[in-house]
Amino acid sequence: MSKRVVFINDFRVYNKRYRNLTMKHFREIGYEVMNLGLFDTPFRTILSALFERHIVSSNMKSNLFLLLFFWRKNVLIINGLGKFKYKKIFRLILIVLFFLNWRTKILFQNYLDYRYFKIYAKNKKYELIYGSGASKRIISSCDNTFVVCRPGKFNYVKEDIYNASRSLNRRFNLVGMELSNEYVNGVGYVPQSKIFAFGSVLFVPSGYGEGIPHVLVDAIFSDCKVLITKQQILSYGLSNMYNIIKIYSNKYLLCKFKDSAKSLVSVTQVNKKILNSLLDSE
Repeated sequence: MSKRVVFINDFRVYNKRYRNLTMKHFREIGYEVMNLGLFDTPFRTILSALFERHIVSSNMKSNLFLLLFFWRKNVLIINGLGKFKYKKIFRLILIVLFFLNWRTKILFQNYLDYRYFKIYAKNKKYELIYGSGASKRIISSCDNTFVVCRPGKFNYVKEDIYNASRSLNRRFNLVGMELSNEYVNGVGYVPQSKIFAFGSVLFVPSGYGEGIPHVLVDAIFSDCKVLITKQQILSYGLSNMYNIIKIYSNKYLLCKFKDSAKSLVSVTQVNKKILNSLLDSE
């Protein structure tokens, strides 16, 4: 059995950012790990797609690229459909590609996408995972509410952030951007380990079609209070896994998640599913 696993993403830095714990786990259990980016190592990525036995891909562009090699067995992690989530033609294209790639194991990070493709693109090789594995974070002792967003996604979620700020009559600390106005106080970019230093309540905005946010996974695992809507909780597949502390404006739930949710988002559980999928694709 080949003991090398190739992790492919749009860019190598995305694997270092979001799959680092999983790559570390594979190294610890004896695998050689190769990190490739479709756009920064294209030649090696093509060769790997043709000849490598164990491949894990986890972003939309790299996933679409690997789906072209329909005769290969790969493991694809679908983070979410992003801005294409309401595009019927795009979903139809994916259904066709998934059908052709019947040998490939597909792991969904978005519960609604998982349910949709489970119904319309029947395949026994679909599974649901909760993010890329949670990390335990130190939560701030201050009573501030914070929201995490990077500039490229802000336009998709800003109305939800502003509406929540107005409803709660509360200004949010905006982690990841320097923008400041009557609704948010921008604190700029900070390292992952410092994100939870700007409040004890995480607000989770809606409006972008990716899977369960990594910051929410960390918040659940770290026992941080979360401000979220019931619809979002349903969309992330976390029903009956939370305790409500307070309800604001008959819409926003201030809650903490139960141990059952913490178990699902743990890096141990996520790595176990990826490893089992990899072994199943042999």
